[in-house]
Amino acid sequence: MRVWTVHIGETPPTESGGRPFRYTLLARALRARGHELVQWYPTFAHLTKTWRASEDQLLEVEPGWQVRLVHAGGYRRHVGLARLLFYRRLARRIRELAPAHAATDLILAGLPAPEVCEAVVDIAAASGARAVIDVQDLWPDIYLTLLPERLRPLARPLLAPLQRRNRRVFAGADAISGVSQGYMEWGRGFAPEREGRLDRAFPLAVDPYRPEPAALAAAKAGLRERGVNPSLFTACFLGLFTRTIDMETVLDALRLLEERGGPPVQLLLCGDGPMGEAFRARAQGLRHVHFLGWSDATMMAAVTGMASVGLAAYGRLAIQSIPNKPLEYLGNGLALLSSLPGEMARIVEETGCGFSYRPGDAPALAALLARLRDEPELLAGVQARAAAAFEERFAAGAVYEAMASWLEEVAGLPQPRPAPAAMAPAG
Repeated sequence: MRVWTVHIGETPPTESGGRPFRYTLLARALRARGHELVQWYPTFAHLTKTWRASEDQLLEVEPGWQVRLVHAGGYRRHVGLARLLFYRRLARRIRELAPAHAATDLILAGLPAPEVCEAVVDIAAASGARAVIDVQDLWPDIYLTLLPERLRPLARPLLAPLQRRNRRVFAGADAISGVSQGYMEWGRGFAPEREGRLDRAFPLAVDPYRPEPAALAAAKAGLRERGVNPSLFTACFLGLFTRTIDMETVLDALRLLEERGGPPVQLLLCGDGPMGEAFRARAQGLRHVHFLGWSDATMMAAVTGMASVGLAAYGRLAIQSIPNKPLEYLGNGLALLSSLPGEMARIVEETGCGFSYRPGDAPALAALLARLRDEPELLAGVQARAAAAFEERFAAGAVYEAMASWLEEVAGLPQPRPAPAAMAPAG
């Protein structure tokens, strides 16, 4: 079958140095099954706010696998009117370019970008293709996290036009997927009249990045030059510094530990974002906190290789369910300390891959860090269970093979029959 994928945030497989994530890993699984692909991306890179190209481009990964770069401008801030206008322009450009491509059998589009998803639903309906919407962000609900809790009821009516678009998108989808069960059900809630028989959840599975030994050694040397001490007990955080991140509690916990004495706990932070300045101000005076800024995959591999603990530090009003970074910690065998409730908390409890704590509870987090620092056998057991949980639930190969098989089912392709059950011996 022919498959299109549409995503605004991932790095295309044609980009050197880019790490493969959800849609590239899925594309590999689909190609291995003999399917043809066109993957649609904007020329504007969301995370770095830089340009991949200054005009539309059609690139080839290999025969049968193309990347379509769509030029539609850009924006400066993660959140704002300019980003919404960018989505509209991108959706319009995709509508303009779609007729130039051979007819497709199935289109998979990731939310956020409801205007783009709406274009996908319309293109699929006009061409007889199947439309699949993959919920990766609760858009536009994410805007509410920028406001104090008391103001959120007042802001909800302002999101009504975006919610109406979501209702049209999900009502027109042939199937809905999500990066968690909760995200998938959130999408289904916009169109409860749908049958929903084919809807599924597939986590943001990743392959742990394993750089070349020389590159990894150079990254570790660079960390040491910046004052990082590889002999200290180390926790790490990878990700965007946004308002949904509760770094304040992490830094307050480290301050408590410093005041109490004992072996230091080192914190390595890879990333930046709107809250970067505030987080750095909060960390003033902490001797073992290192803000490393935007980091490439090799540097993050060096950081996770040095760390014992990965932090999923989210605020009380965060709406994330199972983000990709906690799964990356598990894939690198790190003990997980998570403030996320719901599905992530259940995973922590069921697998024993770490511990949960409440957002804002710095004493509880300090106690967990001290316990993992001071009890090597406990730490080793938690890390072993983290690695096992990753292999059992979140390894990319199994997840995206299952997702590729599911897309074949959505497209109406024949599915292999299960092997017949063994017969009990007679008598």
